[in-house]
This record gives sequence, structure tokens and C-alpha cells, in this order.
Amino acid sequence: MSDQARSTVGQRQIGRAGQKRANLDLDRPGKQVPRAGTNDIGQWIINRGRLTESKNIGSLGHGVSLSSRGSGRLVTRLDTPPSSHRHHPDSAIAPDSKPDRYVRPPSAESLGEAPSRGRLKGRRILIVGGGQRVFDAATDPIGNGRAMSILCAREGAKVAVADLNRSSAEQTVKRITDEGGEGFAIAADVTSEADVQRMIEEAHGAMGGLDGMVLNIGTFGKVGLDAVSPEEWNRIYDVNVRGPMLCCRAAMPKFDDGGAIVFISSIAALKAGSQMAVYDSSKAALGGLMRNIAHLGSRRGIRANLVYPGLVDTPNGREAGAGRPNRGKGHVPFGRQATAWEIAYAVLFFLSDESVYVTAQTLAVDSGLSGM
Repeated sequence: MSDQARSTVGQRQIGRAGQKRANLDLDRPGKQVPRAGTNDIGQWIINRGRLTESKNIGSLGHGVSLSSRGSGRLVTRLDTPPSSHRHHPDSAIAPDSKPDRYVRPPSAESLGEAPSRGRLKGRRILIVGGGQRVFDAATDPIGNGRAMSILCAREGAKVAVADLNRSSAEQTVKRITDEGGEGFAIAADVTSEADVQRMIEEAHGAMGGLDGMVLNIGTFGKVGLDAVSPEEWNRIYDVNVRGPMLCCRAAMPKFDDGGAIVFISSIAALKAGSQMAVYDSSKAALGGLMRNIAHLGSRRGIRANLVYPGLVDTPNGREAGAGRPNRGKGHVPFGRQATAWEIAYAVLFFLSDESVYVTAQTLAVDSGLSGM
């Protein structure tokens, strides 16, 4: 069922049996309540004693749709395929349906709607990979790099947005400036040492200094080993590992003392779930690079840390899912994929003074997928 169709179904009046079930559970905030009266069974969340339903505003995979009310409070609905459930209109739930599954409701931060707290006021941050690739322009959610860039600007930083695609970097900067922030677009290819040197010089000059850098760099490869030629292997390592190394080597001499560098890896570095040996191993290599950068930077108080995003609903994630239909179909502890904003807030922590005594550390933002 399309998002539009789910939204239409979600506006229908809840059936009598569903209302009866809901009334019994109004004293249980957070309870997921089945609704009856249609051929599409949805799970609805009781929010502070009120059964909430409203328009659909997006999808995070696993059959999960996000909804919001006019008040801005958020609820989550877990849709099950209508063809697999048929029930009598007077029954509260189909006898052959699966038990309720918990879905972690998104916060205002999850949707990029939280107010600024000035956590990066006066800072000068370079986001390498701050553009966004297009999978389906009409439905693409925001990507990790764009969310990081916008969030850093909202929190008070000047932001240099670098990307291989200048137009994409400029679109990110427009989002920043439209909100009253200060941003600069830079085109650069991280596999070119000359490009990287120029990128650092431009960012340093435009912002009057440099005290933060996010390395949101990566490209995918083919599945397995036999399908990947040695040349392709080297090309992917040039982007995923050599690129971040060149960025650090060029940027650290320009860095203010006490700055912060954040590497973006992937839980593919921790688990072989993607089956892309070249991608997984390249992302795992970032851990070793990060620890060495942290060691070198410690002499000047420059911190280096790493974020492992899990399954995230981004254009990149959707592209990966198109090539691997089983991506994201297994059990995810919180019942949905992450949003790019949730990754961005982890990066914000490592950039901010809240983590001033944290370096050479890693953080998986994956609802526990890599740890359970």
C-alpha cells in the first residue's frame, strides 16, 4: 500500500470494536492499540491517555509510517499487509494477526524539529560529504550529510559544505541560509590530494578558521569477492579510507587547538550483513585511522571520534535497499529505521563541548542492532 493510501485509511473513523478496546487502555500511555473496521490493520499509540490518529508524514521502512498531530506530538503506526489479514468488522483484531510490535516513536530531534540550543556557537565546521545523492527526487528524505550541515548551522556554527557535486552542496547551503545560518559550498573530490588541499584552504579562508570537521565519505561496492576486481577494490578504498586520511592530513595543521573530527563509518564495519566485503572492510579501516588521528591530535587537544550509523532512511539507504530487497527486513530492536537527524545529533555531541573529554571512541546509532 502506498503512503498516500495508508494516509487515507488512517483518516477513517475507528471501528466500534477498536474504540471499545481503546477505551479499556486509556490509562496505559504508550500502549499500541489495534483498530478495526477496515481491511488494513494499523497499530496506534495511546499518548497521555488519548488515542491519536492523523495524517501520514513519512516512512521509515519495515512497514513503519510516522504521523503527527497539529500539536506537534508524534505517534507511530505499524502497518501490516492488508492481504494477509481478514477479520470480522466487529472483532477488535484478526485472530491470525501477529502480536503488537513496539516501534520507538520519533522525537522532535528525530524529525529535525527541535529548537536550537546554541551548542556550536562561534564554531567553524567543515562537513565533507554535505550534499545529497538523489534516488527519487519526489520522495527522498533528507540524507545524513545534509542533516549534519543544517543542524550544525542551527546550533550556531559557520558551516562549509563540501561535496563532489557542487550543485548538491549549494542546495544544502541554501537550506542553511534560508534559515538564517551561514554556509559556504565547496566542490571537491577527496580522491584528489590537490582537491583536498584546496578544499581545506577554501573552508579555512571562508570561515576565518577551522575547529571542526565531519568526514561523511563513502561509496558502495558489489557483493562478495569474485565480483569485485582489484581495480574496483582500490577505487572504493581510495574514497572510503584514503579520502578521509587526506582530509585529516591537510586539515590538522589548520585546526585550532581543541577542535574535533568525526568519522562516519557504518555498522557494516561491525557485522557482515551487507555482504559487500569491500565496503564493510573499508568502513572498518576507519576505526584504525580514527584512533591514530586521536593520538596525533591529543597533543593539541584535537579530539577524534567515530559514529556507526545503522539502518537509516536516506536516499543512500533506499538505493542500497533497491539493490538488496532484504535490506532492513530483519528484526530491528526499535522497530524502524533511523532518521538522518538522529545520526546528526550523535555527530553534534562529538563536535560540541559536551564531549570535551571524549576522544578515540565510537558510537553506534542503530537501536542496538550491532550489540544484541
